[in-house]
Amino acid sequence: RQGAEYEYRLISIEKDGRRVVAARGRVLVTGGAESSYSLSVYPNPASEYSRISWRAPRGVASSLLMVDAEGKVVREEELSVDGTGELRIDVTQLSSGVYHLRLVSGDEVLTQTLTVQK
Repeated sequence: RQGAEYEYRLISIEKDGRRVVAARGRVLVTGGAESSYSLSVYPNPASEYSRISWRAPRGVASSLLMVDAEGKVVREEELSVDGTGELRIDVTQLSSGVYHLRLVSGDEVLTQTLTVQK
């Protein structure tokens, strides 16, 4: 959690079974770099539709692939280059099962799983 301070102890267990505190310290969580990429899907599992949201750097060509359990691409979408978006997909024509959603953007590939239940 950003802003939190944690205390830690590193304990080693010697060959004879004794526990020895090898180090102590504190860590202050200051936050990290936020990823330029994200991919989320909801509702999941889905029976009628699902919304897919993505984020990628502006100006980077991106596409979304939906791949079935056999590795067949069942849907492909070219995404806007403005960096973020949302797509509503109708899953009523898909068979029940697990599908992999792949956001391909520049050299990055993010994957989420979508389960279709009828």
